[in-house]
Amino acid sequence: MTLTADRCEQSGADPTAPHYMRPYPALTAESVGCKDLTGRCVGLVGVVALNCSSVPGCRLSGLTMIAVSAWEGAGQQSPAVRVWNGDVDSVTVLSPQLTGCTDVLDANNTPVGAWTSRSGGGFTIVGTTNPNSTAANAALTASGGATHRGDDFGVAGSTAGHALLVGESGEVGARLAVETSGALRWGTGSTFSFDTTLERICANSTQLDLPSLGAGEVATAKVQVAAAEPADVATATLSTLGESLVVVSARVSASGTVLAVFKNEGPRAVDLPPGTLRAVVTKVG
Repeated sequence: MTLTADRCEQSGADPTAPHYMRPYPALTAESVGCKDLTGRCVGLVGVVALNCSSVPGCRLSGLTMIAVSAWEGAGQQSPAVRVWNGDVDSVTVLSPQLTGCTDVLDANNTPVGAWTSRSGGGFTIVGTTNPNSTAANAALTASGGATHRGDDFGVAGSTAGHALLVGESGEVGARLAVETSGALRWGTGSTFSFDTTLERICANSTQLDLPSLGAGEVATAKVQVAAAEPADVATATLSTLGESLVVVSARVSASGTVLAVFKNEGPRAVDLPPGTLRAVVTKVG
């Protein structure tokens, strides 16, 4: 494993131009020797380089960077850490000046490992999907810190990565987990497993002009929701229902299709104006 810093300085206010050290001066031939502070030296290695080419599976665990900047002679894909054939746990960038130098990327400019930073949009939290990573298997301890387990909290068929864990002090497990897939999980905190998983919510809408509904009459309409599957939970509404006694129910009738059912529960006929039919599908694991 080789761990090197590729710059001797990081501030554009410093009169000394950045010096990119061997053996990883750049990812592209065009960037070799690039020292133009006003240009974009695309492909330069980040502030820290982790080379695991000779030791497959090696890992950098526990690194805090106080401040980094994307524009000190580097392009938008000059990350804080560049990784070759390895993994990263617990990397924190406290104060990035600009976006673009706050990531942990591999040689293909793909995010790797688990890290936290701030960006122009707020906080960025990335959890690893590597099942052998300590960050992927972290559980809260009684002291509020982290311990590591080799399972996935008893949830079968799920990804290994937890981007964020939230829990009560004194409990062994997390109450809430945000997965690298974007899913949310809830548990009691008393065990390492989660009892409820919200995989995602998806929705779509269409314009609809319902026919006049007599007392007790029913009408149906369909909305296409690409990710919907028959086992998902679906709800629907029409923007022009107002105070009418028309009740709306919904279900996923086929892959990608939500069926909305309208029934007039009032004593008189109802002719609703055209409106927007919106369907929401909740995917629960």
